Amino acid sequence: MVWMAQFGSPALQHCRLIAYDLRGHGLSSKPRGAHFYKSPRRWAEELRAVMDTLEINRPVIVAWSLGASLFCHYLARFGDSSLRAINFVSARLSRNPSLIGPASNRNKPELLSEDSNVRFTAASEFLRSFSVKQISRPQFHLLLISGLSTPAHVLRSIYMRVNLDYRALAGVKCPVLITHGIRDKLASFRATEDIVSRIPHAKTSLYHQCGHIPFLEDSRRFNAELLQLCGC
Repeated sequence: MVWMAQFGSPALQHCRLIAYDLRGHGLSSKPRGAHFYKSPRRWAEELRAVMDTLEINRPVIVAWSLGASLFCHYLARFGDSSLRAINFVSARLSRNPSLIGPASNRNKPELLSEDSNVRFTAASEFLRSFSVKQISRPQFHLLLISGLSTPAHVLRSIYMRVNLDYRALAGVKCPVLITHGIRDKLASFRATEDIVSRIPHAKTSLYHQCGHIPFLEDSRRFNAELLQLCGC
């Protein structure tokens, strides 16, 4: 649901677009137990299983927000030799507090609440911090539903996940694009600078009037840059 502006774009219809729900999210299973979410090996092999099962050959990986951090476990285990390119979007790969945006920890206790009413109110407020440009009411509601589909026990476990192995980033050789909204309230611009320091050949694309979801706030530009990264 997050990628509605990409799957619905006429410009991308000739591309094979695939999005899957991470473990604990959306329609994927949501097992209880922190070990299901703290293991780097599990996150890495989950993506590899999707690629193998769907016979995805040399994909361009678009890794957004939390997904970018989890994708790095794949890089640490398998490298980038099977990838065409990588697009990090609104990514904060380090837990350095200086890279966190002002809204990142807003209402965190309420977001982890088992009380559905408390969580709904907190999630609605949290989601409003995602965008600078106005998104449509249907888009907002779909994002809210998507967020609320992740149970509190999953979020608590993910918050306790292990740190990344940043050495994997130094070994990335494929083309890398870093997309960042300058007005992102969850990941500061320093988060993008941090990634560039680890992948020097990475190119950046800055969206000056966008927040955490540039692929919705300025989908036409985002889609055009994604096509260019794909070599289409």
